[in-house]
Formats: sequence, C-alpha cells, structure tokens
Amino acid sequence: MPGTNLVTLRCKDENDIYITYNKASYILGRLSGSVAPVNSVPEGTSHSIACLGLLGVYPLPSSYVCLLVQQVDHVGEILGHTILRVVRGGIYPPREVILQGITDSDEKRDTAEFLDKLLEMINDKTFYYSEQNGTQPSANTPVVLPNWTIGNTVQNASKASDSSLSAVQNFKPDFMWNRFLCEPFIQAKLTSLVTPIIRGFATVAEYPYQGKIMKYAVISRVRTNRSGYRFQRRGCDSDGYCTNFIESEQIVGIEKTLFSYVQIRGSVPMRWVQMPNIAYKPTVYFRDDWKTTLQTTKKHFTQLNEEYGNVYAVSLLDEKKTEKELGHTYAAVMKELRKDSSFAAANDFSWFDFHLVCKGMKFERVAKLLTLVPDVIKNFGYFMSVDGTIKHEQRGVFRTNCLDTLDRTGVVQHLLSMEALHSELVEAGVFVEEDKPAEAEFPFPTSGSKKVDSALKIVWSDNANAAAFVNTSTNAMKADYTRTGKRTKMGALQDGVIAVDRYIRNNFTHGNDQDKLDLFLGKYDPRTARKDGKYVSPFAKRPSKFPIATIQMLLIVCAVVGVLLALVVPKPSHLVGESLKKNGIVRLLDAVIALVVCLGAAAGLYYVATFKVMKASSDKYVTHSYLVGDDARKVDGQEKALLTSIMPKSDKAE
Repeated sequence: MPGTNLVTLRCKDENDIYITYNKASYILGRLSGSVAPVNSVPEGTSHSIACLGLLGVYPLPSSYVCLLVQQVDHVGEILGHTILRVVRGGIYPPREVILQGITDSDEKRDTAEFLDKLLEMINDKTFYYSEQNGTQPSANTPVVLPNWTIGNTVQNASKASDSSLSAVQNFKPDFMWNRFLCEPFIQAKLTSLVTPIIRGFATVAEYPYQGKIMKYAVISRVRTNRSGYRFQRRGCDSDGYCTNFIESEQIVGIEKTLFSYVQIRGSVPMRWVQMPNIAYKPTVYFRDDWKTTLQTTKKHFTQLNEEYGNVYAVSLLDEKKTEKELGHTYAAVMKELRKDSSFAAANDFSWFDFHLVCKGMKFERVAKLLTLVPDVIKNFGYFMSVDGTIKHEQRGVFRTNCLDTLDRTGVVQHLLSMEALHSELVEAGVFVEEDKPAEAEFPFPTSGSKKVDSALKIVWSDNANAAAFVNTSTNAMKADYTRTGKRTKMGALQDGVIAVDRYIRNNFTHGNDQDKLDLFLGKYDPRTARKDGKYVSPFAKRPSKFPIATIQMLLIVCAVVGVLLALVVPKPSHLVGESLKKNGIVRLLDAVIALVVCLGAAAGLYYVATFKVMKASSDKYVTHSYLVGDDARKVDGQEKALLTSIMPKSDKAE
C-alpha cells in the first residue's frame, strides 16, 4: 500500500544529501550530482524529509535538487503490483536553502522559475508508477508477474526471465519520464533507489461477469522522445520519432487466463508544422522535400516494426480544408513506400475519413472500420496466457491518427479495444450475450453485458481525456459518444467550449508549457546557461508577459461591451403592453435576443481585435518555447524554408 516504501533524505544547508532507503544509506553530491553508498549518516544534519518515492536528481545551474513523490492516489492492484498516481511532488533541499547561496540575480530568478516549472510538472496528476506488493498467486490474484511494471507491456514481462532486475531496468526507456533525472543512479547501478514513472493514464477495475470476476485495466504510456503540446510540436523529427505518441494497453484477467491488447497512436509521421499565429486553424507546412519525407516516414515505421511487429496505420484525417493536403501527402508517402515488398509485408495503410463516414452526428457508423480490416484484426490477434503459460502473442498493432491524434482517435481506439475484448471472452469460453443489441448497420462490438459495456465506455472516455490533457491541457472532444454511445447536441456544444479553451491555450500559454516539459525531460539542461563562468539567462529574449495580460483584458472588455449592448438593445417586452411583459414566451425571447447580442458583440469585437490587428504581428502576442526553441520556427536549431506541398505532380493528379 502507499507509504510502505519510504525514502528519507537529510542534509546540512551547504553539504551533501544523505539518502536512507531499505535500511541502507547513500550520499548524493549537491555540486557533482554523483551518488554512492555510505556506511552511515553523520550526526548533526539540520533538516530532513521523508517521501514515498525518489524520482531522481535535477541539475540546476549551480547545484542539484532531488525531486520527490509526497502524495499519491491508489489506482488499483493487478498482477501482484499496486498502481499509484502521483498527486503531489516536492523538492529537496528546500527552496530557500537552494536559493540562499545564489548571488547572481538573474540566476536566482531563473532557478526559482526552474523549480516552479518542475513542481508544476510533477503536480499535474498525469504521472503513475507501480510497485510490487508481495502478493502471491491466489484466488483473488491468480496471475502474478514479478517482472512487470507499469512501464512495460504484459507480453514483454511474460517473456522476461531475469527476476532480479529493478523496476527501472524493466521499464521501456522511451516511456520512462524521469529517465533524465535517474541518470546518476543508472550510472552508479543504484536504480532500486528511484521510482520510474510514466505519463498518461492508468485505471484498474473488477467487474462481475458470468459468475466470475473480470479484472480489467487500461494503461496508456506517453512516449518521451518528441513530447510536446498542440501546435508546439507536430509530426516527427528527423529520427522518425512522432509527437503525441501513446501506447495504450488493455489488460483482462479472468481466473488464471490473462489477456493483453496493445494499440498505438501518434502524429502523422512526416516533418510538418502548424505555427500558432492567432488563426483558429493555422496552415499546415512541410519541413522536408518529397525524398527526405519518404526516408523519415520509413524510419518511423521501421522503429514500430522492431517494437510491435506488423503495423496497420489508420488515418482519420478529413479529405478537405486544412487536413486535405496533409492527408493526401501521407497516403501518397505510404503508397510509395509500399512499393518495397519488404515494407509492404510489415506495414499497411487505410484512409478512413471519420467525419465523412460519421456525418450528421452518426458516430455509431465508426464501426464500419471493422468491416474493412477483419483479416488484419484476426492476424494481429492479442496476447493470451493460461496459468503462466503463453498460448499466443500479439503479432501487430493498429496505429491511429487524426490531425491532433486525440478526439477521433479516442473513439476508434475504444472501438478496437472492444473488438479485442469480445474475441478474448469468446476464446476464454465465457462470452454470453445477455441482451441482444439493437440492430445497426455496423454493429459495435460488445462484451455481452450492458453493465460492463457501460463501465468500459467511462474508462475509455477517461483515457481519451487523459490523452487530450497531456497535449492540449483540456479534455477530449466527442467524449459524449465514447461515454454514452450516443452523439448529442449538448456534447457538440461542450466540444465548442473545449475548442475555445484550446484556441486560447494554443496561442497564449502553450509556449511556456512547452518550456516546462522540455525542462523536466532534460531537453534543456540548466547547466548550459553558465558560459565561461558567467550565468546567461535562457529567457533573456523572452518578451514580457504584458501581451498575454492584454489578451486577457481584451476578452474581459469584449464581454463587458457585449453585456452592456444586451441590456440596451430593444427587446420584445419593450414593444408590448404591460399585460404581456411577464408572459413566458416574451421573457424567453428577451433572454434569447440578449444572449445572441451579447455573444455576437463580444465575438465580433474580439475577431476584429485579434484577426485584424493581432494576427498582423502575431509574434508579439503568441507565446513560444524559449528553452529548446520553437518547433514551428526552427528544425534541428536551423531556420528552414516551409513548404505547402511536396507531392510529385503524378500523385496530385490521382
């Protein structure tokens, strides 16, 4: 249970940090960042702190600081492990101790900002970890996997044989969000001291099913290689690593039978950008020419083949407007790459225009996708073991994307997970259809139990929200369908609110958020700010926050003007006699007209101010990343021309 694996840290104001864990002690150099075992902790330490886990050490410009787990939520128990979500983190030594020894005013200010950003990352409630709980196989926990961690798949853990490895060693490196923080411990071969974490989503539940208990978990792991916020990071880098790449695993246990099903999502695997520039949908630009794009996309799929086996890529992009050129280019790239028989044998592609298929809010028609790939679903399969013996492995994955790889992608991933669950329950010999589902043109797969189906809709809606939050700082759109199985007008209205929220964040906050993320992952190392013994602030060229305050004030002014106009504009009640002024219909018309005038005036004023004034000099108002650099401006640190189209004319003609 949480709190059983306590780590204690002690130090004097200017001295090394002493770490005590599991009755052993270690010394961490505050200036060097090196860690080593020590026989005992000297007396006279001035302050100490106990925590639930040590995330690692972070290099500040002049010293190192420990990042800690101080409060967690209990998510659930599975495979002999407890899954926990980090709710609150901390730093050690205390903030005042770190800052008191810094004499340079710029360094002190920036160090304080670095600490704030690190704490904001730890405290955003998107980090999870697992720890062994000592459970032995029993009726309640029939399957125990000692080598499993939240940072690896069930299939990989089931094939591992070395039970002496630490959690860090059992983690997939690309999904370990504190790997940069753990480098000193990895080098010293003291990985048992640190707690590896994923970013994403995890949930564990138990459902009664046909007189048995079905253990169910979904774990989504965000990859670190090219992580970023919407518009700040798009597409992939020159090594083929995509932004917003998430591995989602569905784990099902019924008695001694264990299933796992993995699927992935990721941005369109080419080098492309959308520069935040006040526009609601910025233009899509390509970074590379046709030949280089082919090479980059091939690198991406080669990585996937090595990790997951065969890949079936599903593009949910629209065949019109902003997404049209990007979608056609992706399709043309895959068509060209598949001319190579070895590539084609391992990778396939389908363009499934989600909004066209589901036009008119008929989201249930998304199940049409299953009719297009029945053989692929069967060939890829899923992992299955019985009483610890592997019966078969998953041989391939579906890779899904839309423009943001969030909302449409979430709906499709729920569909594929339910199709896998249905097949798993059938193979386990426990599937019974309690209630015959309503007839549909394209039936949505079911577990056979309406209660279980309803519960899993909530799970996958929560998963979609988590995936959206790490990329946009908002919940997912289309959540009403995932959550209830029905697309509603209220859900569409809620999506409109989310769209406005995303628009504001994309332009005015995500640049700073990207700095926070790059700092945490070690993409930017604060030690590099010291040059020739002198501290040079990485934020020196960052504009003041006044423009952001101006935007906020503008929104308030527009809203106030809208309200005032709504109050003075003539309404039906002004045109009728006293006897009708309190009539329900008249009052309703008054309210509708006031609302329309208020929103219309506010939106109109804001449109004029932003699109006609700010857009002309958007760099003064849009926030950008300053630690690593704005992905929309530079590639590999170099300015490079942007291209609106890269397809050969022959492909365009088709």
